[in-house]
Amino acid sequence: MTQPKARFPEQPEAEMPQEGRELFARIRSFSLNGIGGPFGLLLRTPELGSIVLDLGERLRFDTGIDERLLELAIMTHAAAWHDLYEWRIHHARALRNGVSCEVLEALGRGTEPPLTSDDERAVYAFARAVSRGRSLDEATFAEAVAVLGEDRVATLAVLLGQYAMLSTILCVARPALPEASAPDPEFPVPDAEEM
Repeated sequence: MTQPKARFPEQPEAEMPQEGRELFARIRSFSLNGIGGPFGLLLRTPELGSIVLDLGERLRFDTGIDERLLELAIMTHAAAWHDLYEWRIHHARALRNGVSCEVLEALGRGTEPPLTSDDERAVYAFARAVSRGRSLDEATFAEAVAVLGEDRVATLAVLLGQYAMLSTILCVARPALPEASAPDPEFPVPDAEEM
């Protein structure tokens, strides 16, 4: 796969303002993929970039939601948005946290995944509705609240909103894709109703 040129290539640290250098150091300390991905764009706006990082750290590491469910939501979002960058970044992490290979393959094909628990089904239905259809019907919302609770549904909504923001940043920044840990999915072409 030939990759297009990144629109926000990595800046030399010495050329960054102080706020940018501080953000650069912070990104380097935790990033799954170095300074690539959305960070090239975020480093151009260090104040906003810092806010995005604060939100991301809180959502990824301090939600009280099981990592398996977080990764299922993220991978459902990545498949719905055809976000190959996030798909590649999170694929191995999803597997490590208990999302099965069969579930990931189904998500990549755009077919119903073989989920085994009520919480997985609730997270998938919620994430799919919000990320793919960008609409949430009352039955899906009610089921998510019944299974997960209001607080976890609210957190899940913010997580999906954050990944929608990241997918938009990635679309604009067009960074180099990280190395794939598995064959890339062949995301289905969306229906006209989904666009």
